[in-house]
Amino acid sequence: MRTIREVTRLHFTKQVSLRAIAGACNLSVSTVQGYVKKIEALSLEYEAIAAMPDKALAERLQPVPKIRSLRPEPDIQGLVEELKRSGTHITRQLLFEEYQQQHPDGYKKTRFYEMISEWEMQDKATMRMTHTPGEKLFIDFSGDKPSWINPETGELMTPELYVAVLAVPPILSPVPYQGALQEREKIARLGIPLT
Repeated sequence: MRTIREVTRLHFTKQVSLRAIAGACNLSVSTVQGYVKKIEALSLEYEAIAAMPDKALAERLQPVPKIRSLRPEPDIQGLVEELKRSGTHITRQLLFEEYQQQHPDGYKKTRFYEMISEWEMQDKATMRMTHTPGEKLFIDFSGDKPSWINPETGELMTPELYVAVLAVPPILSPVPYQGALQEREKIARLGIPLT
């Protein structure tokens, strides 16, 4: 605060140039210019500034904090859980459209997507598993079932769609196999545990 008071005294009472003040106070010219602008914004005389306590002067010289635009915050945790829920056809785009309908003055699409991605990155657990080649076969069923009409009987066919991958080291690059079963129980009868 002593430096600011000295800059004020030299500029307002002695009318010394900014460059000379900078040299006398061991400051850059731009710093002196910034101090002078702040002091002029206070519209106080040097005597008032000299008599002011340090704490009060520091508070007066602090910039006025900008008021953040208060945008309605989406429930990111709930949205991510909704995205992860299987059996639903929820996309980020659909969630954003619902958010925009409820809050037209809310976040724009890019920031909305970033918020979801940031939340998902917090929960990015990974685990390495090593397998003896050909020792295990991983099978998983898809949530959505394909359907078609049997041309012979006219019956609507909705088989279980599954993907099977033989456990091999990543260097061998496993190739997935996809297949369809009319009934999920057929695989259980083979003694293969279902995931």
